[in-house]
Amino acid sequence: MPTREQEYVESVLTHVREGLSRAHLDLSQSAEQTANAMVAALPTHHAYDELIGPFLSSQGARTLLGLESRQALQHRVDVGSVLRARTDDGINVYPAFQFDGGRVHPALLPVLGALRDIDGWTAALWLCLPNDELDGLEPRTWLLDPERDGERVVGLAREAAASWTRR
Repeated sequence: MPTREQEYVESVLTHVREGLSRAHLDLSQSAEQTANAMVAALPTHHAYDELIGPFLSSQGARTLLGLESRQALQHRVDVGSVLRARTDDGINVYPAFQFDGGRVHPALLPVLGALRDIDGWTAALWLCLPNDELDGLEPRTWLLDPERDGERVVGLAREAAASWTRR
């Protein structure tokens, strides 16, 4: 009897085969390079997965966003349009919750901009922990609900960022 992981891998391979049959393939890369790029785009496990969720590697974030270089991804981090955290061993990780298809979810962009000068872990935790000012919801949950006022979260993010930079 196949394990859950084996079933998952088989399902992924089936979907990849279907996707490749519809794609206009760039045969300038080897099959190994293509497979490595696909694996790099997979979310990785981290201790904060319970609170924040899975993370993408730098290569995974670049692939997902269609960015050609590390500098392009760094620019997105610098201007506050991508949230990045750095592990204790210096590895950059990108919380997967911020991505929607091949982009950063538009509702998150103003908040990411407000939090851009704050440590990535602090910003990610703030987005993922319940907030009394938002009826006990996490800011990310509030923002992704089109019925709720996203500007409220932007204001709270600015207040939080200001209080953290004064310390």
